[in-house]
Amino acid sequence: MIRFMPRDAIAESMATAGLLVLLGLYPQAASAQEARFRVTVSWMQHEIEPRKQSRPTSSTYLITLRGKTVHEEFVHRAGRRARGIRQASRETALGEDMNGRFAMQWTVISQNTLLRVAARPSHTFGIWLRTDGARSCTASAEWRLKPGHSVYETWAPKRGVKMLFSEPTEQRAECEVL
Repeated sequence: MIRFMPRDAIAESMATAGLLVLLGLYPQAASAQEARFRVTVSWMQHEIEPRKQSRPTSSTYLITLRGKTVHEEFVHRAGRRARGIRQASRETALGEDMNGRFAMQWTVISQNTLLRVAARPSHTFGIWLRTDGARSCTASAEWRLKPGHSVYETWAPKRGVKMLFSEPTEQRAECEVL
């Protein structure tokens, strides 16, 4: 019996194959090959509740692509003191949920673009990673409020409370091929 893939699945497979070829990771290549990137996103977070304060915030992601698998290690820093640091490590197939507190996944957009999306209750947070292969990369980040929300909502684990904040400012994203 012949099975046909839906058009979206074909396009996604072709984009994944294109990205893997660009990165030199196509399955015919040596299995030990991988592509590694460091993406750092920083911004000023303006808390509205429970306290009114602004603080520098950043997340650094070490991303390793091996075949159709993505491994992510991240460090999140909020504020200027060490107690505002969170770390995590996850691995999954490209396009699959990373099983974090919120729905999160890395998706192949085109042969040179990956997108990481985290879906929060009030918003989505996306990181775009664009590369020409093994030489250079760029990154950008965006926050988008979901319909019906006017402020961003997150959890402050150290304080054990829900926190509301306004549009992040002073955004910067950097990417490095490792």
